[in-house]
Amino acid sequence: MNAPVRSFRTTLIWYLAGTALFLAGCAVALSAAWPWWVGAALGLACLGLALAVASFWRLWLRRCGAPVAQEPDCAAAREAVEAKDADLRCVERCFAAGVAALRRSRLGRQGNPLDLLPWYLVLGPSGSGKSAALKGARLAAQIPEPPWEEEGTPPWNWSFLDRAVFLDLPGCYASATESAAHRHKWRRLVALLARHRGKPVNGVLLVVGADRLQNAPTEQLEEDALTLRQRVDELMGSSALRIPVYLLVTGCDSIPGFGALARLLPAGRLAEPMGELIGEPAAAPNLVVAGLVEALQERLRSLRLQLLARGATGPARAGMLELPEAFGRLQPGLLTFAGRCFGTSPYRETPLLRGIFFAAAPPESAQAGAAPSRDPLGDERRCGLFLHDLVGSIVPGDQATLRHTEGWLRWRRGTWRLALGGALALSLALSGLLTFSFAKNLEVLRSFGRLTTSLTTPGGTPGTTQALERFRQEVVKVEAQNRDWWLPRLGLNASLQVEKDVKARYCREFRQAVLAPADQGLQAAGALPASPLSDKDYGRRVMYLVRRLNLARLALKEPAPERLAHLPQPDFPQPQDAEPGSAARLATLYRSYLAWNRERAGREEEIARLQDALKRELAARGGRLEWCLGYLEECGGLPALTLKEFWGGSRELPGAPTVPAPCTAQGRQAVEALLDELAAALPDRQGFAATRGAFLSWHRAKSFEAWQRFAAQFSQGSRRLVGRGEWQQVAARMASDQSPYFALLDRLEREAAGAGGEPPGWLPALRELKRIRHEAAAGVNRMAETGKLVLTTVRKSAGQRAGAERLETEAANARAGREYLEALAALAAASSSRGETFKLLAQAYQEDPATGSSPCAAALRGAARLKRALPEGSGSALAALVDGPLDFLMGYLRREGGAQLQELWEEQVLAAGLGLSEQQAAAQLLGPEGAVWRFVKGPVAPFLTQTLGGFRPREFAGTPLPIDGALLHYLGKGVQTRATLAASARPQSYPVGIRGLPTDSNKDARVKPHATRLELLCSGSSQELVNHNYPVAKTFQWSPESCSEVTLQIEVGDLVLTRHYPGSQGMPEFLKELKGGRRSFTPRDFPREQQGLERLGVKTVTVNYQITGSAPLLKQAVALSGQAPRVIAQGW
Repeated sequence: MNAPVRSFRTTLIWYLAGTALFLAGCAVALSAAWPWWVGAALGLACLGLALAVASFWRLWLRRCGAPVAQEPDCAAAREAVEAKDADLRCVERCFAAGVAALRRSRLGRQGNPLDLLPWYLVLGPSGSGKSAALKGARLAAQIPEPPWEEEGTPPWNWSFLDRAVFLDLPGCYASATESAAHRHKWRRLVALLARHRGKPVNGVLLVVGADRLQNAPTEQLEEDALTLRQRVDELMGSSALRIPVYLLVTGCDSIPGFGALARLLPAGRLAEPMGELIGEPAAAPNLVVAGLVEALQERLRSLRLQLLARGATGPARAGMLELPEAFGRLQPGLLTFAGRCFGTSPYRETPLLRGIFFAAAPPESAQAGAAPSRDPLGDERRCGLFLHDLVGSIVPGDQATLRHTEGWLRWRRGTWRLALGGALALSLALSGLLTFSFAKNLEVLRSFGRLTTSLTTPGGTPGTTQALERFRQEVVKVEAQNRDWWLPRLGLNASLQVEKDVKARYCREFRQAVLAPADQGLQAAGALPASPLSDKDYGRRVMYLVRRLNLARLALKEPAPERLAHLPQPDFPQPQDAEPGSAARLATLYRSYLAWNRERAGREEEIARLQDALKRELAARGGRLEWCLGYLEECGGLPALTLKEFWGGSRELPGAPTVPAPCTAQGRQAVEALLDELAAALPDRQGFAATRGAFLSWHRAKSFEAWQRFAAQFSQGSRRLVGRGEWQQVAARMASDQSPYFALLDRLEREAAGAGGEPPGWLPALRELKRIRHEAAAGVNRMAETGKLVLTTVRKSAGQRAGAERLETEAANARAGREYLEALAALAAASSSRGETFKLLAQAYQEDPATGSSPCAAALRGAARLKRALPEGSGSALAALVDGPLDFLMGYLRREGGAQLQELWEEQVLAAGLGLSEQQAAAQLLGPEGAVWRFVKGPVAPFLTQTLGGFRPREFAGTPLPIDGALLHYLGKGVQTRATLAASARPQSYPVGIRGLPTDSNKDARVKPHATRLELLCSGSSQELVNHNYPVAKTFQWSPESCSEVTLQIEVGDLVLTRHYPGSQGMPEFLKELKGGRRSFTPRDFPREQQGLERLGVKTVTVNYQITGSAPLLKQAVALSGQAPRVIAQGW
């Protein structure tokens, strides 16, 4: 992938990342109700931070991530480094010795001695003449080489020259067959150079022998070149610089004619270098080398002509003749070596080939100080050829050639771009955030202007508290705006000062509008006696002071409204016309006042003032605390214990018994909490503790009395139940632990046990009942048998008669409790079926409760035994609780029995008389085999008994079934009707004499009645009596079997007034209506003719008859009259 493509890809990635950050920032801003440009600023900030992090990351990687300066990668090398093996320690000691020598020199006076002189590494294969070349330069060492006191040779030799420091490295560092140990040493040397020198290595002097270039195989030359190239690359990777490389070909005296050249040249010219420095090469290295060699050949040819022209003779002449051509034979090897060592590659940097030089070192005998030897031409030589100036001045003087590598330049450009982009993004983000911070501060400042108009004139009116509440809410909004400041303020803190100012103003306004009037009212009320006040009002005044005091003290430590809200709030004094919710509003206002008030001296003064007022209030009643109960009952917010909690039901009972809230367990906790509040507010804790103990003892006794009264009237709870459904639900659980009575017993036991102090006298009886009930429920049969065995053992072994009697009594009580519970369970189970209930009642009402086998009788006997088992002093209330479940169930069963009787009466009796006349119904129901007598002998027989005085209901446990008195009266009359029906079994007629008298009307009537007709229908014929207002008489023969309707007609003018008496009882009904023979009618009795009568002025019409012989008929009618009662028993 080429560079433009990589650049485009990187740009695209950063563009997409920036776009994503911009969109994410806008989304965050919109979700937080900020302007969209704030999101853009956030995106820019994130982008800038990402760019800054990326640039710093690149710097850190560049600083710490140089591939050569780092420790080796392979595990073996890491182990060698960590273990500090001998070879690596040897490298470190050699380097430390050279550094110490430099530091001891005078260079230290001029600065860092390691950076004052350039440093060069001398590299080359073994035998290339590196050390000989340095020594052959004949340059004086200003500092002696550090001594090496260890065994073996040092890792390299130091050469401290006038103008440079040379590190002469052994040939093993440049060998293609080097070992891992040599690679580790080389890397440690490079790491030491990078660590201790502030500057990179100034250059590398690559040394190669001329004989190696001429005679070595091409493969060997390439391997040597590649190895040296690798070393140079590692140096460049460590320093990120293109290190100058100077190629020195030594051993040139082996080239034919080279010695002749040295003898022919002047001595001064032999110190000059042979070769040239190369600028930035524009061509390939092999072309550069080829051009240089050809140039030298041309120079040698020219020099040959000059020297020959001067008259060179002998061997020198012959050598000069072949020197240019012999020198040209170096070109192939040199081209191969330079091409491999300095050739370009897409994978790595190209070293800077700074120069190529040729030289010859002195013979080894001359270096060692032996007798001078002669060259092949016979000349004596002690110094190297063309080395002095090269080592002494040319290479050290070439200091302006250090250049960064292309990779480093690309890295720097990329890093700078990231840094500049990050700085630009952060600058824009900072500008946006500063603008937003300014806008938010400005918003808070503007809201402060609105706050100034939200207050009214201070005072105690409800409007003032509303205004203060609005003001407080605005302050809370300002506070929320300052707290909801996610972004940095960047030094813009005006809104914080505004918040401080408005809180201070709120505190002043609240103090003037609420606290000052309240404190003045308390001060004025404190001058009046407190005794006329009710407990409720007195408690409100005291607790107002206590709670204000506790809140004020807590606010000194934790001035947070949320923390203050956990404490009980004071009930501020309010006017009579205060609106609902003003108390809670004032408490909220006061909490905010305490949280925002920063005047510590003023708050401490307020606490002292409240303490004085509290002492005066308590002293007004002598320090007594009885008012706490009245206060909690009215203002404590706790409900009193009512019958509904145990019984349920939907009917409200006025005046029903209750247990006041302070007398319950929850109420005791409220009392304790109230006393804790008082104790926290009073400074004299010890004195209050004694008063508290006496009050708690009194309160405990009052609580026991309240519970005892409640238990005595507990059975009134059944009156809350409405209808069969509610009764049946309670009856189903009456024998279980969910029974109202058993729940009350458990509650009484818990309340008495949890009250502490001396228990009431009825607590042992409660515990005994609870034990009996639990043992009975757990299975007392096994317990009883076990008790008998224990009894026998006790009597025989120890003779403890008291213990034996106690065990026997407990077993007997448990059996009684089991019998009672089993009987209750049977009654409760039967409550779900009306038929089963009726059977139980029929059985119970027909047997003796003392010996009967029905569950009702068993429950009655069990309850009696349980009451006898109660300890003395239990009281009548506890006995009533024992009887309570049975009484309720019996009441439910009686109602169910009454309902069952009513249903049977309707099915068996009333249904039989439907559609019949009274006489027929009487015959059908009350005849000798009538439905009524079958009902009396059947369903109702267990519940009624017949005496000489008639029928009366039977009783069970002193209570009859709820049979209505109408049934008893009907049955008594039914006996007479039965006799009458028996006597009238044969046909019989009744003569009735009727004498008609004039029919009259009111005096002012315009028309008088002029005719009256009475007609009786019997067996298809009629008997009638027509009266035209003169005396007329007739005897009517009436028989209930043959006679039916009676008709009475009165003629008034053209109107005919008619009344009908239908049925077989028509004649008896007519005689009943005309009791005494006289009856006055009004126009309303004749609806159809009412308007006509009113038009004629007729207000009354009076019919007159003289009736004889009607007594037998009326007696028979009375005996056969009367309907069966609709309701005979009270059910639901």
